[in-house]
Amino acid sequence: MSLSPQSLLGLSHRHEPQLGTFQGTLYALTEKLALSGKTVGTVSAAGKLEAKHHGGIGYGGRPVWADGTIKVEKSGKLPRVVGQGKSEAGDTHFFFEPHTDPPHVLEVESDDAASVLYLLTDTQAFKGGKLNLRTEFFDDNLTRHESEVRLSNFTVTDAPLLVDILSLVSLTGLLEQLLAGGVFFDEGYSKVSVEEGRYTFTEGSAIGVSTGVTFSGWIDPVKRELDLKGSIAPAYVLTRLISWVPVLGTILTGTDKAGLIALDFRAHGSLDDPEKQVNLLSLAPGILREVFRFDWLDNSTAGEP
Repeated sequence: MSLSPQSLLGLSHRHEPQLGTFQGTLYALTEKLALSGKTVGTVSAAGKLEAKHHGGIGYGGRPVWADGTIKVEKSGKLPRVVGQGKSEAGDTHFFFEPHTDPPHVLEVESDDAASVLYLLTDTQAFKGGKLNLRTEFFDDNLTRHESEVRLSNFTVTDAPLLVDILSLVSLTGLLEQLLAGGVFFDEGYSKVSVEEGRYTFTEGSAIGVSTGVTFSGWIDPVKRELDLKGSIAPAYVLTRLISWVPVLGTILTGTDKAGLIALDFRAHGSLDDPEKQVNLLSLAPGILREVFRFDWLDNSTAGEP
């Protein structure tokens, strides 16, 4: 998740105004990010900046919202920013709060998760949804950070890695659904940490009526490498119903509650053409599946020459 508060807030050094009052109607903040509407502000002799923008924000030639307000105050290294915007899908609210000593905090709440994720991560893999995001930045350059991402009522429309995995095991129902218009999920969650350009995902999950997915691992966009693993469980609602019956639930769905029938997968190597592995033995029901997991097999052979 390539969070870029400089882009979101529109305060790269080359755009900072000179002493006095300023106003404008269009700012190209980065190669892709632009503000349209009206911006007014002042810069004091002490270097304090105060600005307010009312209008739209666009990214990559696509409008993120047509009507919004952004307020900026800057007296130190980083600005304090509070903003809100409206799109056809709903409202977005965000603030960035810098501190004398890190962490600096960014929080976003939106009824238009797909547009905000496009703005922050340059991905168009999602449609609709609600988003709650909290990010803590541990340096003034905003390059080392940890995020907690919560999604609800969203659709995944572009997931080539998931398509490949479903194709390997002939889960045609899910594959057809994904290719036709996407897979709908009721809720999604992940922790994401970024350091030296590597994105590490922990506790990742996406839960819907037709399937449940768990995942963890890392992606390095600079080195073009990844190592991700997880499980896919079709008919997840049935799984959850059965898991409520204590003994039967443990036997049939396993101690991890991954699914009545779940498939373990791993993708690693080149980001452009990763090696994909599917553990067909993990299709066994519930507790039997745990005997055949990648982790168990790896641990059992770790000491062998």
